[in-house]
Amino acid sequence: MNLDEQRDTIERALGERMINHCLAILKIWIAELGVDNYANRYHSLQQNYKYLFNYYLSADDPERDRLLDEMTGEAYRLVDEVFADVCLKRGRVKEHQGFDRTDHISVMHYFSECMHFQDEDLDWLCDVIQDGEQTSLALVAVAAIAANLKNFFQEDALLALIQCLDCEQEVLHNQINATVLMLLIHYDVRIDFFPAVQDAFEQKIGEGDEIFEVMCGFIHSTTVKLKDLLKSKDFDSENIPSELKNLLQQVQQSSENVNIEEVVNWMPNDENEYLAGLIAILPQTWLYSLVVGDDIDRAKKLANTYLDAGMMDLMWNNLDEAEEQLVEQLRSDKVCAQDYLNYGHICFIKKDRIMAYENYKQARQMVGSAKKFFSLFRPDRGILVSKGVPVEHIYLMEDQLLKIEE
Repeated sequence: MNLDEQRDTIERALGERMINHCLAILKIWIAELGVDNYANRYHSLQQNYKYLFNYYLSADDPERDRLLDEMTGEAYRLVDEVFADVCLKRGRVKEHQGFDRTDHISVMHYFSECMHFQDEDLDWLCDVIQDGEQTSLALVAVAAIAANLKNFFQEDALLALIQCLDCEQEVLHNQINATVLMLLIHYDVRIDFFPAVQDAFEQKIGEGDEIFEVMCGFIHSTTVKLKDLLKSKDFDSENIPSELKNLLQQVQQSSENVNIEEVVNWMPNDENEYLAGLIAILPQTWLYSLVVGDDIDRAKKLANTYLDAGMMDLMWNNLDEAEEQLVEQLRSDKVCAQDYLNYGHICFIKKDRIMAYENYKQARQMVGSAKKFFSLFRPDRGILVSKGVPVEHIYLMEDQLLKIEE
């Protein structure tokens, strides 16, 4: 089991508060580092967990769950610190002693790679975000730290971003809001054991109206392949903030040796797919329950936003409304393959197999290959079956869509 697999195992174990499973791997990491402080914290955690379990066997106490949550949060923090140092020791990441606060590339590298932020780093981040004359520098820092935190959770850095949610610079305001949303979805299970993050976010968003609108915009953002736009150097696109666009142009022109990819290397390789994956799990998250909850109007608007972004996730139980929205979408000039696919699903469920086939065929032709089409179609197989479509009919339909004449 490699390092990433070990970390994933720990993350799953702690998500279920199975601390012993975590300790078995953590012990190996700490032995590799040979740091007394980590060893002492490990033994203290192990002993306290043993005491808690023995107490659980002998008595019922409603406080047990609270104590177990606190202990799990403590385990998460120790794991994060030890994992960061193991990565540094093995040379998987660079150790940074600081950065040039006036140089965009230096800022980008530091905030995307630093494993242990200092208080002064986060103070500088908050200051530059609030400084209207350094918007491009702040954009790079926020984008870089977003990628960093996706891979290496750092509670203080996430709290710093949350404190900047009320930034007055519009482009930064939107980016920070989207970044915080992305991270809260990404770490949904873990956030249960970090009440300071939950409390800070709840306090900062108030009634949550604005963060809800940003959530809807975040969902729409999956239709924009920003990485592809940057790679094609299409800097005139309205989808790229003007400050960041200008910065990227300046860096590109500053030296023949500076590749534009270096400036945007904080983006995941499959950014669009990654965001779509996060948005697909949003309805099951703590964030959704907090911002949407039982608000019928918000739930309905979010469902339509999902559909507008080409996803049926929140519409399967309201097919009539989905059909009405999709009919309008198919008449517009913004129709995409996913729209035809979703309308085909509705027709298939309603036993209109001719229309289902025609819409699936349109989607198949638009994506250009069977592999791409079936990567969209097959995740929905189970739902189609649950809605009454016989699995044999699905196989037959897929077979006919394997080869389509252009």
